[in-house]
Amino acid sequence: MKYATRRAGLAIALAIPVAAVAAAWWFDARSKPDAVAKRVAAKIVGQHAGANVTSLPGNLLRITMSSGLYIDARIASALDTCRVDRFDCSNAIDRVVGDVAHVESMLAKPQVTDLRADLRAMVIGEISPGFRFGYVTEPLIGPLEVRYALVSGAASTFVTSNLATRLGANRTELKSVALANLAADGEPRAELLADRPGVYRVISKDDAVAELFDPRRMKKLAAMVGATRIYCAVPERGVLFVARTDAAGKQALLPLLARAHPGEVRPGERELLIYDTQAPEGQALSISEAGP
Repeated sequence: MKYATRRAGLAIALAIPVAAVAAAWWFDARSKPDAVAKRVAAKIVGQHAGANVTSLPGNLLRITMSSGLYIDARIASALDTCRVDRFDCSNAIDRVVGDVAHVESMLAKPQVTDLRADLRAMVIGEISPGFRFGYVTEPLIGPLEVRYALVSGAASTFVTSNLATRLGANRTELKSVALANLAADGEPRAELLADRPGVYRVISKDDAVAELFDPRRMKKLAAMVGATRIYCAVPERGVLFVARTDAAGKQALLPLLARAHPGEVRPGERELLIYDTQAPEGQALSISEAGP
């Protein structure tokens, strides 16, 4: 009897660390980027019958609802949370799923004129130009175009011509409202990269590349860099790097552009841009030539 008791105790003692290791592995596996994306997609499909979810570069998920509505969900914040605090990972995923549901519910309202506070400008360089989907767009430079979106947290949907009519806004009004909302987000911010001297990453709670759309904000970003003429790099959607227009700035930025996903960007999207804060209106942005 004593021997059996000892064996049972030993088995329990061995089982506890094995269970702990298994639980740790399970938590770790569920918090990895691929797993998080799949969990978000599965929850969205589970809550929205007929929805289809595909992955886009830049930690984005594109949800096509059964109604034909497209909603994009940024999961970068959820990935960060899952990496830092695995116990809060499920909550972070639920927040993204909730934002998607909120965007869909906003557009289900008979009247959406009260949603102008949620309107933002976004600069996009997808393979398919926005006009093919009926989005309100205008060219910016090269493959980059300006679109307008209704945003709720991590989720957003681009404004179509029909939605603009429901909002009671033409292109000029959409631009005016989007710029006002961008200004209301506070002053432009940028962080100096620790591993690339002279390169700054522009920080925004929405679309950082939309700063290119506002001359006043670009002048402030250029002042942070310490120049009136700066390089701008857009390696993927929502990401904007800036640096001085010298050989060192170009040498530091080009490798960041090279990380873009081949075959998933439109031709020219990985070119360096130059923003000249002293150029005449409408001529500030240009594509960099081969030399510095």
